[in-house]
Amino acid sequence: MAELILFQVLRNVIREYPAGGGVLRELCQNADDAGASTVIFHLDRQKYTAVPLLHEDLLDFQGPALLAYNDSVFTDNDFISLSQIGDSLKVNDPASTGKFGRGFNSVYNWTDGPSIISGTSLLFLDPHETWSASPEIGCPGGPLYNFVKHHTDLEIRNQLEPFDTFVVESDRPFSGTVIRIPLRTPAQASFSKIAPGKAISSAEIEEVFSKFAEELPYTLLFLKNVRKIVLRVDNEVVAQVTVSNYILEEASLTASASPGDVNHFYRHILVDGRENAWRASWICKIHLERFGANSLSEEYEFVVSHAMLYGGNILDDLENWSRSFKLFPWAAVAAPLHVPPSHRCGRLFSILPLPIFSKQPFHIHGMFSVTPDRASIHRGEDMALSASSEANMGARWNKWLVDNVVVDAWVEALYLLRSLNEIKSYNSIGWRFWPTAILDTEITNCCDSELLQRVFIKAVDEELELIPTIGNNLKRHVDILYSENHLSDVLQTALAVLDIGVSFPVDYAALHAVRPLGALSSKSIRNALKGPSKDVYRSISPEARRELLRLFIQDGDYTDLRDVALPVLPVVNKGYERFSTHGLMFARDELEDRIFRGGSFLIVDTQNLDDDVLMELRRDVILNHLIRSTGICVWDLKSAARLTQDRLRSAGGANKTQDEAREHLEWIEGLWQWLSKPGRVPSAVIGNFSGIAIIPNHNGAYSEITTERSNLPLNISGRDKVSLWFKKVLKGTPQAESLYTSNGLSKSTTGGLKDLDLLLHPTDLLELALWLTNTSNRGFVDSLDNIARKELVEGIVSLMPCTGHVSELLRTLNIYKRAFGVNEWITLSRSSRQYVGIDTSKFPQAFQRDNIVLVDIGAPEQRFLVDNLNVIKIPTITQLISDYVIPAIEQAIPKGPKEFLPIYGECLKHTRNMNDSLKQRLGRLACVPVISNGSISHQPACNLVDPESKVAFLFHPLEARFPAVYPASPLRLSQLQNLGLIDRLSVGVLDERIDHFAGTNLDDIPALEGKIEKLMQMTPPLGVDISRLMTRRWIPARRADGTLALSAPTQCRDRLKRSLLKYALAITEFHVNVEWENLLGWNVRPSQAMRRSQLEGCLRCEDKTGIQSLAKAGYLNDMLDDIATLPWVLGKSEIFFRPEQLVLKGASGLVPYVDNLHVDFCFLKDIIQIDSRLSAKKLFHVQTELEKRCPLDDRGLNIAVKLLEEFAKLRLSEEEKHRVKAPDTDGRMYSITELTIGTLDQLMENQFLILHPRVSQETARRLSIPSVQKRYLESLTDPDDFAQQEDTETMINDALKRYPKDTTFTEFLANAEDCGSATQISWIIDTEGSFPTEGLIDPQLAALQGPALYCFNDGVFSDQDFAAIRKKRVYALILEPTGIIGQPLPRLYPEGTWSFLIHRELGSPRNC
Repeated sequence: MAELILFQVLRNVIREYPAGGGVLRELCQNADDAGASTVIFHLDRQKYTAVPLLHEDLLDFQGPALLAYNDSVFTDNDFISLSQIGDSLKVNDPASTGKFGRGFNSVYNWTDGPSIISGTSLLFLDPHETWSASPEIGCPGGPLYNFVKHHTDLEIRNQLEPFDTFVVESDRPFSGTVIRIPLRTPAQASFSKIAPGKAISSAEIEEVFSKFAEELPYTLLFLKNVRKIVLRVDNEVVAQVTVSNYILEEASLTASASPGDVNHFYRHILVDGRENAWRASWICKIHLERFGANSLSEEYEFVVSHAMLYGGNILDDLENWSRSFKLFPWAAVAAPLHVPPSHRCGRLFSILPLPIFSKQPFHIHGMFSVTPDRASIHRGEDMALSASSEANMGARWNKWLVDNVVVDAWVEALYLLRSLNEIKSYNSIGWRFWPTAILDTEITNCCDSELLQRVFIKAVDEELELIPTIGNNLKRHVDILYSENHLSDVLQTALAVLDIGVSFPVDYAALHAVRPLGALSSKSIRNALKGPSKDVYRSISPEARRELLRLFIQDGDYTDLRDVALPVLPVVNKGYERFSTHGLMFARDELEDRIFRGGSFLIVDTQNLDDDVLMELRRDVILNHLIRSTGICVWDLKSAARLTQDRLRSAGGANKTQDEAREHLEWIEGLWQWLSKPGRVPSAVIGNFSGIAIIPNHNGAYSEITTERSNLPLNISGRDKVSLWFKKVLKGTPQAESLYTSNGLSKSTTGGLKDLDLLLHPTDLLELALWLTNTSNRGFVDSLDNIARKELVEGIVSLMPCTGHVSELLRTLNIYKRAFGVNEWITLSRSSRQYVGIDTSKFPQAFQRDNIVLVDIGAPEQRFLVDNLNVIKIPTITQLISDYVIPAIEQAIPKGPKEFLPIYGECLKHTRNMNDSLKQRLGRLACVPVISNGSISHQPACNLVDPESKVAFLFHPLEARFPAVYPASPLRLSQLQNLGLIDRLSVGVLDERIDHFAGTNLDDIPALEGKIEKLMQMTPPLGVDISRLMTRRWIPARRADGTLALSAPTQCRDRLKRSLLKYALAITEFHVNVEWENLLGWNVRPSQAMRRSQLEGCLRCEDKTGIQSLAKAGYLNDMLDDIATLPWVLGKSEIFFRPEQLVLKGASGLVPYVDNLHVDFCFLKDIIQIDSRLSAKKLFHVQTELEKRCPLDDRGLNIAVKLLEEFAKLRLSEEEKHRVKAPDTDGRMYSITELTIGTLDQLMENQFLILHPRVSQETARRLSIPSVQKRYLESLTDPDDFAQQEDTETMINDALKRYPKDTTFTEFLANAEDCGSATQISWIIDTEGSFPTEGLIDPQLAALQGPALYCFNDGVFSDQDFAAIRKKRVYALILEPTGIIGQPLPRLYPEGTWSFLIHRELGSPRNC
């Protein structure tokens, strides 16, 4: 029961310090308290097996472990702290930052046996007191060794092997500390009372490393001593971080200090109170390196500012409370100067990072009151607690710390940031936040405006010149205009030149509510720029004028634009004008801006306006408003026509240079783009521009716009096929006047002419046909060559389909090609002849009849043309063969093969497109040559076999079943296949061949074997009569006696099953494919009878390989019970055993009862249940067998000794220990509870049985077989319980921290209820306490005779309760439903009770 308390305390510790990065953080803080500068976390995945060790059980802790190294050395107090769980000496050391004195114990999340090496000391901790309580160790809880003194001992050297990474020389003191944390194995987890069932793997530690590496850049920010942290896995560095601090000499700081002064002032101000305050700032550079797949190297730079206060305005109760918990008025902030974008949001720190994001650009450190697990800070959210509770006092402290010390540190950081900004122009995220609100969501999302508001108010109230305005001018808040919106740098510069100070605070609305702020707006800027012109206006840059113009129109108020004195509207060749200037012409789009330029007009230079401003001004509503309120005008048809006439007059006549002609054409193009805009009325355009020559011809001349449509030109300016063809043809023929080419004008120009219906369109087939058939143009087609005529047809086809009128026009054109003629073009004029279309490229023969004209439709354009005209017949190839070719072949067969073979061969090329009926007609024609008796005859294709097919081997060459095809023949085997040529394995072929093979003579079986092997590699046909195959004997196979014979499929298997079935079935010499296996049923698992027959055959022949094959194939899995009585598993002794008689290791010396599994049969451990080690059950089985052979001979005694050694290795229950038997001196087996070690004198020889002397003393000790002396003493006395107990004061201290005194009465009430016999409870406070102090049991009890609190209930203590008190264990002795009897007693101690019953120190580790 004493052990229960120790383990319960450790379980409470690891619940408060959960596993993960928190363990690493606690070890870092311990190293920092010790003054270490370097910390290395090393994951060692190696298992160390060297023996002997200090104790054999320590081998379980030699596996993978986490090593935590630091370069400081443990003091004696450090070792004492480790031995007192929850009662560390750090609690009483105000210079250390540990608050609970229990951080080290967080390592028990991962281990049950940590060890520490430092200086000359090697400490092992054994909280379970298992191996450490053994006689050879004798140090319950864990021994402490001087490894330098004993470095030559083999046990010490082996024990130090896992420390070799850091401890290189063991013969001298180690100048550092290494904490080794062996990872809890599954076996240890099953017995652990600290973390039951919680095994830890190396992969989990690597995952902790990966997450901890993400916070490494910040871990060193506020530590006082540690400057480097390294994470390693084996010998590979995973990540490392180093920190360096420096101070710029030229920076003006409020205090002169260095980073190393933190420790000095921490003790002088906060601990000793020698000084009242200290503030200092410096620059901290952090270098992070990560290695592996996600390797990186990053630099972090921060301004770190510290503030410390002593006393001051802290309330007395809060000051006393905070110092009792080692919480001092010390805070610091880290402002990022250079960090990756993903690391912009700050965190809260209490020396080390807390899992709390601060929503600030700065990282904030403070001596916060945090929960024991460091997962949160106290916030005072539990209203049920008293005001003096730790949680509520901690919440008050945290608020005071932020409002006073954190704000001071923040202002101190701003002073250094201001200096850096002046010296090096740092663009710090923290500086941009103060007090400017950058419109960057990555920054503003992590901004806590409430804290910044406190800083801002401090700057306002103390009139600090820390508020930057545009131009980086620092001003007081009363001299500033504030804005919520960000302005560009150019605009900010302009406003600075105009002497308008602007700033951008965080949370404008909240600050405005506290301190009224002057607002920046478009209206205020316009008002500032009204009135007479100023000289400073001339210095405003064009870029600034653009930004100001945007700002002027931002609020949508244009009524006072004419009053703005600053010129911001750019004018072509005129500089800038005000909005009030009259006569400004404004282009509504880019096209107007390009074509309406020049002359004496004042035109707004839109090219010098920003796109968004120009877009805004061109909006219809705004532009109409500008026209009404200013003198701005826009272009219309009338003004455009007048400008065009003026330009044509000024441009001169036809005598233009090439550049002038090109420039004029470009201007014409722009004009037509403007005229063709949607919404133009054609009649209005034609009416305004009538008589103006602006229609360009292909020869460079221009035509006037007119309403007359006679002799319209054909528009070939487009990219359509017909237009491109005309342009190509015109290069080699005289040019016609009636063609329009656009001469490089855009599509919009041509589109405008088409919209006005001033051109004929070549994409309209009717208009094209009219142009081609026009009398004046008819000779144009006749003059075309073959290529041009073909291209014309392609162009016409591209415009189809066509109407009847167009079809009649096209039939009159000679654009159709005669079949088998040479360049003969014809028309399709109506006559008595019939026109038939044939593709001569697909069929080389044709049959001409009277009144039939064959038209070649092989070209796609010819085919499409005649299809659309629908005036000729076009048969398919199969119709051509059916109607013309086959009758011709039938008539030509009597004339000889020269007449029919070429046509027959051409027909075979088209068999894929034929229907079955037509194929059968061709297949029945006797046109295929066959060699028979040395001569050639012709046979139908449906009766022959393909000699190159996969089934040819099944037929004999002399059967005359193969076609005689030679290279010069027009016939091909691939074509004959479509006509029924036998070229695959069909059901009929297979049946005929099987019948043939079944009749094979015995002498021909070897020759048949090759054919059957090849046949059974093919895919069998569907629809096979399986019963016919299974009943015929046609497969050559070798029987068990070695003879080769024909077997039915049910009597044999293929060669791959030889090792599995050779004793049960005949086996072929070849392998068959999967399809045949499935067809013949060979893929089905053999019956159990076959498999047992095979197993028995293997056992008869001692075929170890055969048994292995059966087991590996899974053939024995479903019949393990059936063969359980067979000794079929090979042991290491080369003897076959039943499975239940085997183990994986540890059975040496126990043969023939049990044996280790043979190495060749190790695979069976995944099939049958083979114990890894000897179990108690197997050992008791061997013991039973030995008892049958008592008295034991020499071999039996050796087995009995080995049996006892194996029993000694097991953790046996008490019932099992009573069942263990050992031989006495006569070789008879007795229970070990009856046996004794040693020799007897005459007085005791009849009292005790003596253990056989072959049993070693160590085995007897481990089996708890007593000596004669001990047995004799036990018969005389009952020894007292000397169980190891934990220090009582430590347990009480632990309970006080986890159970506030406010809950004391509730606990007493719960215990009274659990008592079962109590019906009432009362509390009495005795304030006088005038009781006798003389004649007491002990003089020290006089201190307990004063004022006291009494708790009474009418329940009665049980004997068990008093027994617990008598054993000096008041608390946690009896588990009850509500809690633990004894726990309320320590809760009375704060009220004034003195404990004299509970007093026992937990001994420090002893030198062993």
